[in-house]
Amino acid sequence: MQPDNIKFLFEPKTVAVVGASHDPDKVGYKILENIIDGKFKGKIFPVNPKGGEVLGLPVFKKIVDIAETIDVAIICIPAGLVYEEIKNWPAGKIKYLIVVSSGFSEIGNIEEEKKIVSIAKERGIRILGPNVFGLYSSKSSLTATFGAKVKIKGNLAIVSQSGALGIALMGKTETEGIGLSAIIFEGNKADLNEKDLLPYFLADEQTKAIFLYMEGVKDGRHLIPVLKGLTAKKPVVVLKAGTSAKGAAAAVSHTGSMAGESRVFKSIMKQCGVIQAQTLEEAIAWSGFLVNTPVPKGENVMIITNGGGMGILATDECEKYRLSLYGDKTDLQANFCTVIPDFGSCKNPVDITGQAKAEDYKNILEIALNDPAVDSVICLGCEIAVLDNQKLAEVFADIYEKFQKAGKPITFAFVGGKEVEEKMLSLKNRNIPIFNETHLAVSCLGVLYAHYHNLNRRADESSCDSFVCSPEALEIMVKVRKEGRNFLSPQEAGQLMEQLEIPQPKSLIASDGKQAVEMSEKIGYPVAMKVVSEDIVHKTEAGGVILNIFNQDQTESAFGEIIERAKKYNSVAQIKGVEISEMVNGGIEVIVGAKKDYDFGTIVMVGLGGIYTETLRDISFRAFPITLSEAEQMVKDLRSSPLFWGVRNQKTKDIKSLTKLMLRLGAIVDSCPEISEIEINPLKVFEKGRGVKALDVRVLVF
Repeated sequence: MQPDNIKFLFEPKTVAVVGASHDPDKVGYKILENIIDGKFKGKIFPVNPKGGEVLGLPVFKKIVDIAETIDVAIICIPAGLVYEEIKNWPAGKIKYLIVVSSGFSEIGNIEEEKKIVSIAKERGIRILGPNVFGLYSSKSSLTATFGAKVKIKGNLAIVSQSGALGIALMGKTETEGIGLSAIIFEGNKADLNEKDLLPYFLADEQTKAIFLYMEGVKDGRHLIPVLKGLTAKKPVVVLKAGTSAKGAAAAVSHTGSMAGESRVFKSIMKQCGVIQAQTLEEAIAWSGFLVNTPVPKGENVMIITNGGGMGILATDECEKYRLSLYGDKTDLQANFCTVIPDFGSCKNPVDITGQAKAEDYKNILEIALNDPAVDSVICLGCEIAVLDNQKLAEVFADIYEKFQKAGKPITFAFVGGKEVEEKMLSLKNRNIPIFNETHLAVSCLGVLYAHYHNLNRRADESSCDSFVCSPEALEIMVKVRKEGRNFLSPQEAGQLMEQLEIPQPKSLIASDGKQAVEMSEKIGYPVAMKVVSEDIVHKTEAGGVILNIFNQDQTESAFGEIIERAKKYNSVAQIKGVEISEMVNGGIEVIVGAKKDYDFGTIVMVGLGGIYTETLRDISFRAFPITLSEAEQMVKDLRSSPLFWGVRNQKTKDIKSLTKLMLRLGAIVDSCPEISEIEINPLKVFEKGRGVKALDVRVLVF
């Protein structure tokens, strides 16, 4: 079935409930009841071998007894009966099947799940689930769930892998006043997943934002272009569970999905323009704000507060979300100082002081509203004795409406006691974005600007790398596999680097101390020495690396020390000798690599390398293919990024050579099916124009 037919799932004309029950306590009864009560616009066909009538509708004993083609069938019978039921359906009879039944891969029953997907595919049926709560679509007024009903129609679509959490989200969005355009539960994602479902919301005019709750990723490589296309038009917020080791294990047991590495997921969501929340509170607040707030016209943000402390907290948050505080001193002085006491502040944050009353808030906010240089406002306050909370609430409600009409975003944060909480809650119930702390007030604006930048991002025209696996490289991999090895030897890895045109220091491998001396003299002092063993990956940790060796005596001594330390570190390790290489000084030590990821295909990584790799874990990832500008952005994402652009009179490093190498590694891993992973650590990155050198290379094969 073609992807554009996904519309039948959300806007069906005909729906069948297989397992429709006469018992009000059964799932089959509740789903049918919800569909009827939700005033579904199409035709409803209950199916049960007993026949009869349920909720005023005639019950068909078999699917084949229904004359019409069914757009969506919902099946809620025991897992062991699902396969036989589908087997009895003729090809072309049903377009989509929602399998509510549980008892499949989420409890280890993977084969049964594969069977129902296979038999459905033979009949041209796409499956949602199994182990799902169903779906709700406001456009067709379809409530095909057995949980609570959606009471507020609106513009937010929710896609949830968890049924129970999704039902809870339906209730939570209702209490927050957020209306839903759709909510769909994915369950085990045995067939349909995000890449199939999300294109519908891109085309759906009613949906203005999408909230994803995910536990695992399936078919991530094909999900990436879908997300990129979606975020270029509409904001997408994701909350990912399973980011800790125990959480990942729980996610696997919950839906049978691999949770994946959280750092990789986070980086790739950023690559796609997706906004990732860390908590449920953030996800709901952000989603509600995104559907109800106009996109700003520019990047000048103003903070207005009645207390310096709140202003400082908000300023810190603005820096975190890279919001640009408006700072035209002339404009601020001319327009804002006229309504601020002398002991206040016209700087941004604008401090109207603790003496400010509701009328003062109104005056300053209207100046900001009418100032074309101010694009967005964060309004803050603390409960003060001179403030009339009721009047202030009225001012906030009035000013919010004016900002909405003017197309200017505004958020509020007000902190106080019980009376303040009550007044502010009355505003929240009217969909006014007011919070009791600065984080959500600022972060809501932060994610809106993330969406703003997505809308304004230009097509990346910088080049990719078209390098493909050469016959010579393939020959090396085949040889390694025939010998039953998983790693390339240093010599083989060196040959591969030569084919990839990646510079390396001169090096030779010695099997004894005498040979080490001869090779050191041939290369030229000073030299570096490191152990050669496939069984010792972290050579520095094993004491298997010695640098700055200047003469024969030091060479002989270093050889003995390295062998002794390596044996002590791993007594069963197969040691093939010691590699002697020219000593490379200067530059930054970087880790770069590419590997085939279970979720997203080939991914590329870069980070601070050498001894800092595991200590600081300052690493950035992207899914391949990437462009040179994307590779440069990966470097900018690092906490250590200032080191690459020169700090404290240091010169800028050779970013161009580094990013080209990153693309080259991604290309070879992606094009060579035998390569599992390539890692260079450290890669020395020298000053601009001086290139890079790969000091240690590890290549894994399947």
